[in-house]
Amino acid sequence: RSKRRTRKADRPSETFVTFHPGAVFGQIQQFGLNIDDDIASVAAGTWCFCHALHQAVIVRGLEVFPDDRPLLMAKSSATPTPRTTTNEPIPDTGSQSQDPADA
Repeated sequence: RSKRRTRKADRPSETFVTFHPGAVFGQIQQFGLNIDDDIASVAAGTWCFCHALHQAVIVRGLEVFPDDRPLLMAKSSATPTPRTTTNEPIPDTGSQSQDPADA
């Protein structure tokens, strides 16, 4: 699981999240990946690679794996669990790594 930090946003209702290498965001939690935050928009601070999983791919996957359809439909119609996020300041560390494992 990637380590993340948030910073206080310009508006009280807004939270910014810093993702680290290997992070996953979006509606992928419907496929069994546990993601804590619902992110409405993402702004890249550096080069990154994003992959979009289009609806046609999902439909084709359900054709190939019909036994998984009930599970996916149940997860996609489930009510999301309310979440809270703590807004804490992110210190400016320059170009140093943010991952404690890199220390």
